[in-house]
Amino acid sequence: MKQPNLQEPTTMNMAERIKWALPFFCLMIFLGCGSPQEKAITGKHIELNFSGINNIKEGYWIEIDGYRFNHYATTETYESGDFSLPASDFYHEEERQDTGELTKLHEPFTGMDIALRMNIYFNLINETNPLLRGDGFQLRNTSPQLLMLTGRLRVMRADSTEFTIRAHPDYPVPFSLVD
Repeated sequence: MKQPNLQEPTTMNMAERIKWALPFFCLMIFLGCGSPQEKAITGKHIELNFSGINNIKEGYWIEIDGYRFNHYATTETYESGDFSLPASDFYHEEERQDTGELTKLHEPFTGMDIALRMNIYFNLINETNPLLRGDGFQLRNTSPQLLMLTGRLRVMRADSTEFTIRAHPDYPVPFSLVD
């Protein structure tokens, strides 16, 4: 049996090279090229479960049939004119009465707080809807009691047609179809 010469460079034919390189390149494509996709669901009746959610970050968003709700963490970034919602950790400045200095205060928002604010926006959308859409669209919270007790917001269009909910890929609020 011939002993290999460790000084000689090893040569591999093309088939051997491909056999070793192909799995490596497939793994690189799988891990490197895949960017997170937004979450989405389409249906006639959809539930958003805000119960126990405390990790909604600034920059996260959710869009319900074309209405985009953006989350902000400070009063400086909170935009008026759009459907702004607080992040779970919200900061605002307040003037101290004794010194007159501005102090940055932390105000945590629970998932229930955020769901209730979203429901307020639904009412606003419904009041101004003919001016915004002109198609009779209305968002309805089909179970106000469920929202108040558990933080689960059930959404349906008034005309019972399908609509889509899309969200940031890391949006922590689960949503699902309601039977």
